Amino acid sequence: MEGNKVFISMEPSPVDGIFKQDFGDLISKMTFADLIIFGMWNYKDEGRIAKLPESIAQYKQNIQTLREFGARHNIKIHIKSDTLRAIGELPPKTK
Repeated sequence: MEGNKVFISMEPSPVDGIFKQDFGDLISKMTFADLIIFGMWNYKDEGRIAKLPESIAQYKQNIQTLREFGARHNIKIHIKSDTLRAIGELPPKTK
């Protein structure tokens, strides 16, 4: 199926407080993708864990790692806007 585009949705992506995984090892297997969409965990009780300061710090690090990976492998990276707001890269939503 040459010529088709492949995307991966890593959303919701858990942090260690929800599910431990080696993020670098995980994304190292995604070199075939053209686009990776990344978002944080916002569901059920675990959504509170994702908002803890240590979880926000982990999301920041994972996003930096993902951006560097995308640049190295010519993969477009899309970080969901609510995730960017949570880590402070976008201002909070206004009502």
